[in-house]
Amino acid sequence: MKKFLNILILFMLTAMPAFCETLTYSSIPVKDEKTGFEIARVIVPENFEVSSTVEWTRDFENPAKLYMQAKSKESDVTFSYLSSKSYVDNLKTQELKNGEFDYDFRTVNKKMVSPDEYFRTYILSKNPDATKITNLSSVDMPSGMDEYLIGLMYQRIDELNLTAKSDTRYSKIKITNPIIVPQVVTFSYQSNGKDYKETFLTMFTSVEYQFTGKNKNDKSKIKDKKFWTRKGLYSIKAESKDYDKFFDDFIIFTANSMPNNKAVNALEHVKQEMVIELNPYFVDYNKKSTLKNRPSDLFRRYFEVGLPDYSYIDSMIKPTLSQVRWLVNVIVPQSEFSYRKINQVWRQKFYVPQKFEYVYMNKTDGSWVISTENQNLKKGWITLKPNHLK
Repeated sequence: MKKFLNILILFMLTAMPAFCETLTYSSIPVKDEKTGFEIARVIVPENFEVSSTVEWTRDFENPAKLYMQAKSKESDVTFSYLSSKSYVDNLKTQELKNGEFDYDFRTVNKKMVSPDEYFRTYILSKNPDATKITNLSSVDMPSGMDEYLIGLMYQRIDELNLTAKSDTRYSKIKITNPIIVPQVVTFSYQSNGKDYKETFLTMFTSVEYQFTGKNKNDKSKIKDKKFWTRKGLYSIKAESKDYDKFFDDFIIFTANSMPNNKAVNALEHVKQEMVIELNPYFVDYNKKSTLKNRPSDLFRRYFEVGLPDYSYIDSMIKPTLSQVRWLVNVIVPQSEFSYRKINQVWRQKFYVPQKFEYVYMNKTDGSWVISTENQNLKKGWITLKPNHLK
């Protein structure tokens, strides 16, 4: 009898279909109110609502500050993205006033802090009553990642040197000590009587500058500064009981939500123009003197007309200095699927955790369905083919 029961249980287990997980996502465009251009897209589950803001500033390094947020309509879960932000740390200045304008870099002063301190400050800025903030875990980067990223940083330093040589205020500018710290960390804390978990994906970079000044008396003055940047910030905040349930959704959000390539290129042109207009002799900043052109007006001039472009030159999985979405592949290995609409010149790509073997796209509204099992969808859906990543 016992043997018969074992055979029956084995038959039932093999006959039962494997658990099928199927998720549906929408593509939400993000538009800049001042120019009316679509500058980014957000990929979120269907029951999420999206809000965004674009803040235009006269900060040379960050002329447009983008913030995107996606919130569940049913649970206390929030995904967010904050674009890159750069600061200057005057290394030998005893009293550094955060927020003051720095004329050498045309951005603001802020003392560099450890990543852990940065995240704690960020949590408190969003949740002033948060208590018992604890770092639960940090993801270690693969071997050799630091060396690879530092190599990219040295290429960037060569570009910075060319720009620095054009500054006639100094007889010598030396750039040293590049540092890169990719971060994937998870914190827990209590707020409003609830237990939360929050995970951050970002990357901190810094280089040190030594400026040697010159004057008519042939005397020199040396200034040492650290230029540091937080390269974008993706995060998921959820009640601890719901965190695991929404983690795959957060990975999809992070891997596929991105700025429009046309907007990225236009912002680079804006920054180049601001270098010209914010020249070393333009020192009226505290008197509220304006640029000849507002950053948003420059952006409007350089933004190309036509459809938004979300194509990729390189795979998202390849680490770069300009964005940090590739960090999701360190947490959860990704599969790459490609597609192209009839009105698009370049192929677009969609990334999903590798457990999802089937990806479908709606040709009409650009929504996606991902699944662990093959789905028989109605007319209007196409099946995306996976790319073989190297």
